[in-house]
Amino acid sequence: MSKTKSPPKAEIVKPEKAELAADTESARFTISRDDINVSKFNVKQNSSGYDAGSSGSLVYNMETEVVPPNTTSDIIFVDIKKYWMEDVGYENDIKPRIAETEEEAKTLEEESEFEVRKCADLTFLVPQPEDCEDDSPFTYALGDKNYAFGKMFVWKGAYRGTYEKIATFLVTNLNAECEDMCWTFRTVEQEFKRNRWMEPRVEPCNKPVPQEAKDLAVRMRAILA
Repeated sequence: MSKTKSPPKAEIVKPEKAELAADTESARFTISRDDINVSKFNVKQNSSGYDAGSSGSLVYNMETEVVPPNTTSDIIFVDIKKYWMEDVGYENDIKPRIAETEEEAKTLEEESEFEVRKCADLTFLVPQPEDCEDDSPFTYALGDKNYAFGKMFVWKGAYRGTYEKIATFLVTNLNAECEDMCWTFRTVEQEFKRNRWMEPRVEPCNKPVPQEAKDLAVRMRAILA
């Protein structure tokens, strides 16, 4: 009597541990641009509708003064992003259109009834001053200091006094990144036709940047790109 042969067993292939770990980690926790909470920095004006700080202060989230007027602070840039935006004016309740490339900006200039201006978002770190009593904005410990982390919008004179200086530095220092050096932040008063306002200014300085801050800049740019 012949015996019935059992069907061959399927071969089980086990994944490599490294590949399995990578897949599991990717599925468990993935960070995207929308997950990052970047607070805002503003230069306080006499017309600003919040109480924190005074004219010329750098204010965090419209709640806390982090750089008083008539003083300077070291800052470390994490990212800078240039774009173009319609200048619709404060009197018009219109959302301005934005262009992210020069080609898009040319098209917007042709279509828009408003002037299209260069502008930028500057993302940077501000170290906590030694005599600062309110440490609530300075939540990022990098090296031996705590930092406030946020983003500031600039255009017009503020754009020329910040973004253009950073861009010029990067062009004239090959292989440099914006986080490779400290910058000195201050505000200055401007006047035109009896109107006065405060604008930010930055200048490069030779103070060292903590490696932890450089590493944060690289990680942030990878996510925010």
